[in-house]
Amino acid sequence: MPRQPRVHVPNGIWHVTQRATDAEVFFRVPADYRAFLQLFERAAGWARWIVHDYCLMTNHVHLLIQTPLPTLPAGMQRLLGPYVEEFNERHGRRGALVQGRYKARLVETEEHYLECLRYFAHNPVAAGLCDAPEEWPWCAHAQRENTSAADVWGPGPDMAGADVAG
Repeated sequence: MPRQPRVHVPNGIWHVTQRATDAEVFFRVPADYRAFLQLFERAAGWARWIVHDYCLMTNHVHLLIQTPLPTLPAGMQRLLGPYVEEFNERHGRRGALVQGRYKARLVETEEHYLECLRYFAHNPVAAGLCDAPEEWPWCAHAQRENTSAADVWGPGPDMAGADVAG
């Protein structure tokens, strides 16, 4: 039976996650993170997404995006397809990198929105990847808090400002 098409909510804000397959990591080297961010910026521009936040972990990604148009599926395809191709070529591998279909959860309340921002900021700390949220260069929080992260790793998607302390 075919999958049901995703529901579009005009100007909906979505917490999107994509995981790597069981035995794989999504990012092995800094070039992988940079490539993903460049593709994310292009896909967001094409899809007319408003990017509120993101966090790239070693084996999965979190994106907080607003979709004025019904472009979430096509935008994710434009992001993930080329990323997997580049990753496989860069690392001499073949086959699936992503674990099934991405998950997208509609953010319906301000409380849920702020919870996402806090979770994205603190996820690298909880995973033992850094000691403080601003130390993890692969999230929007670090770019907002530490301009040197943006200078070192290059520009990420345009971000809407938010206070995620806590």
